[in-house]
Amino acid sequence: MREEFLITAAHHKFSAAHRLQVALSVHEVACNRFLNRLSHRLNNMNPPDQQGIATEATIESIQQALNDLLHQLAPALSKKSEAMASDPMSRIEYCMTLVKSEASLAASLIADCAPQGRPMLAQAQQTLKSLESLQRLGKTAIKA
Repeated sequence: MREEFLITAAHHKFSAAHRLQVALSVHEVACNRFLNRLSHRLNNMNPPDQQGIATEATIESIQQALNDLLHQLAPALSKKSEAMASDPMSRIEYCMTLVKSEASLAASLIADCAPQGRPMLAQAQQTLKSLESLQRLGKTAIKA
């Protein structure tokens, strides 16, 4: 009876983690679609229109956009790194370090045969992938 309860509890934890992973994947797809549409619109603008956009994209607005996206992708990490909001690229790097620590903990749990290790690792990998995308986007935006 106890074993059946533990199996059911582990299944529910895995199911919740799987739903979260699917939700993160859907969110990432939506972000990518948005970025693709935005890129397409910018490519199809007339040169005078592009010039107006370029003058609006200041370093401050890029930094604010990166901070906003970080908050949408990883609210808990965003809260932990609020003090670094003036330097979003360093903030993203710091968040990546935190996620790598979580992934390391998850790997230890997997090694100890703890059931929550695999979903935790999957979530950390997905978050890290999103943060790496945000980092690439930030580097590209700051270069431009």
